[in-house]
Amino acid sequence: MFPDWNSFVEQLVAKDIGDEKAHKLADKLLSQYSPDALIQAAHDRLGCDAIQFFEILSNELYRDLRARISTTEWELFTQMLSARLGEYRRSQWISYLQLIRNNHPSLSATKIAEVVSGTLGTYIAPTAIISFNAEPILPSLINAFSRINKLTTREAGENLSQQFDLITHSISNRKSPRIPYYFIHGLLPIPSKVNKRRIIDSVDKLIFSESEYLQMANTAFSWQSSVFLENSATQSVVFIGVSLSDPNMR
Repeated sequence: MFPDWNSFVEQLVAKDIGDEKAHKLADKLLSQYSPDALIQAAHDRLGCDAIQFFEILSNELYRDLRARISTTEWELFTQMLSARLGEYRRSQWISYLQLIRNNHPSLSATKIAEVVSGTLGTYIAPTAIISFNAEPILPSLINAFSRINKLTTREAGENLSQQFDLITHSISNRKSPRIPYYFIHGLLPIPSKVNKRRIIDSVDKLIFSESEYLQMANTAFSWQSSVFLENSATQSVVFIGVSLSDPNMR
């Protein structure tokens, strides 16, 4: 659904020099520099401030999906990314899940969400989820499976209990017995005018560029590291889609 790091760099290079030259130059640069260094270079080359650059990152992250679906489908997608469990009708959650499956039938987040959703309310439910991603597709899909599979006829507006607290800062609000879902590398805004009443993002915590990586790596104590250490020291941890040989795992 989303571009890998190399494709993401190529998209940012294209924003500077155009699509025709971007692929060749991006390949050359990626053979010499890491993606986070090139994202930092793109920020500098484009000459925009931090907020403008975050908007560019967000638009590029969702660009491919937005281009392949209709305007109505895009509105549904962006609504559900930030929706609460009982906010929309069950039929809308079914449409959302079908939209994802039609366009990305092998999406790993869908498979992970189905498994996690099946554990909620049992003794094997996760005590926390720590995400290194900057988008909320996984928690929204967990909500979709949970809403669809609930044996209830209740519709939107009823008090369906929230399953997760989306945590983007050290002072983010948490309520028991919800499961904390930590975005420890920040959360990009969703590029849509839909649901502006409740924006879930955390651009001040984004770890995309080289300067952000270096700032994190050189901090002796940070909220992100304390969250990770606390959970890994006291719980069994399952790593999904993470390379421990990646230097950015520092």
